[in-house]
Amino acid sequence: INSLAMAPIRHIYEFEDLLSEKLYNLDGLEFARNTGASAYQSDDAFFSVDGFLYDRCCVVANGKDFYEQVLKDPEKMPKDKSFGALLRIASLAYKHKTGKELEYVPAFNYETYSNKEGWKNAG
Repeated sequence: INSLAMAPIRHIYEFEDLLSEKLYNLDGLEFARNTGASAYQSDDAFFSVDGFLYDRCCVVANGKDFYEQVLKDPEKMPKDKSFGALLRIASLAYKHKTGKELEYVPAFNYETYSNKEGWKNAG
């Protein structure tokens, strides 16, 4: 957070855009089916969309190599692990730098079910 806050503001926006892209790429049925006890079962069973977002954050927080492994093999999704705090880094850095709230729409919508292609076989 501190390093990002010391960088130019455009780096905060770039961070948010890159994070949104990574999370969007992991938004799909095969990833959701491999998250552990709260994994997606069917449209009729409870599935936490927020929990799945935080699970995807865990993948990104574990670095480029792990992210690429999971992207290629959804069975490598961390089981029952999440890291929702990753979503607050850009806003905290911006607040630290400017004293204002971050009002920015990232390049990709990373909310669960936003990647229509990733969910096309759900049901």
